[in-house]
Order: sequence, then C-alpha cells, then structure tokens
Amino acid sequence: MLNFKAVALEDRAVLEPVLRAQPYRICDHCFACLYIWENTYPAQFCFDEDILYIMYSYPDGSTAYQLPYCPDEQLPGAIEKIRRHAAGCGK
Repeated sequence: MLNFKAVALEDRAVLEPVLRAQPYRICDHCFACLYIWENTYPAQFCFDEDILYIMYSYPDGSTAYQLPYCPDEQLPGAIEKIRRHAAGCGK
C-alpha cells in the first residue's frame, strides 16, 4: 500500500529535483503550487521503489492522482499501485 503524507515546506528538497526533471512545465509539476494550494487542494505524496506519487483531495471529498513520476517502462505497474490504493481507500 502506498503511504502518503502531506506536502510540507521541508519536503521541498526531496520533491523539487524530481518535479524539475520533467520535460514539460505546468503548474501541477511545481513544488510551490503543491505547497501554496494546501488549504484548497491538499496534496500528499509518497515514494515507493523510487517512484514519486502525488495525490490531491478536492473540496467535494473526491481524490485525484497525478501520473506517477517514473520511467515509461515502470508506468503500468505504478498505475496499478494507484488503482489498488484508491480501491483500498474506497475511492
């Protein structure tokens, strides 16, 4: 099971290198946005087998996950972990 934790300012050092390594630039892949939107769209993250997972909670109670941060060949397994996590949480 994936063990998510809330994004905190002290997580910047571990998250920012992974987020900056992405070849595309959108706000969802920026530490500052993950952090400043905490009161409206709380973000949580975890690393599992060197893959970064990010999950959001929305005001209506729904949950969303970003595409895992991993090499393409690991993506199917990483998505399956998200599916199992969501099912285990009743989402």
